[in-house]
Amino acid sequence: MNAPTPEGPRAHAPFASDAAVEEIVKGFLDRTLVRQRWTHHAHIVVAIWHIRRYGEAEALARLRDRIWSYNLSVGTQNTDSGGYHETITRFFVWQVACYLEGAPVDASFVALVNDLAARPEGGKDWPFTYWSRERLMAVAARRRWVEPDLRPMA
Repeated sequence: MNAPTPEGPRAHAPFASDAAVEEIVKGFLDRTLVRQRWTHHAHIVVAIWHIRRYGEAEALARLRDRIWSYNLSVGTQNTDSGGYHETITRFFVWQVACYLEGAPVDASFVALVNDLAARPEGGKDWPFTYWSRERLMAVAARRRWVEPDLRPMA
């Protein structure tokens, strides 16, 4: 686990290779990825993989089902207080899609993952630049899309 840095949120230990990120995707898809490896950075890996293959809309549809199912497979219940979160998932799919639009088309999978993970917009707390904690962590936001209350998504 990475320690907090003086510059801000936790630093990401870069993935070493495309094989390392592909392993995360494979484990997620076949539900063999151990729960402890389902980190924020693993979410970035899975989001990039899905968006690059299916586009933003189809990736979101697949991720909704796959995250829900993956959670259940590792014993995480999807409830009003834990598990799948619709607003956060939809926001990060949008954020990753925006990032990929500006990324070099010839960039490797691992380079994209490591670059986004090192940026503020790849951080776990980035949604709180759009939503107040109270609004984003409410049951309504977990169950369905809730518009940001601090700044619009542009």
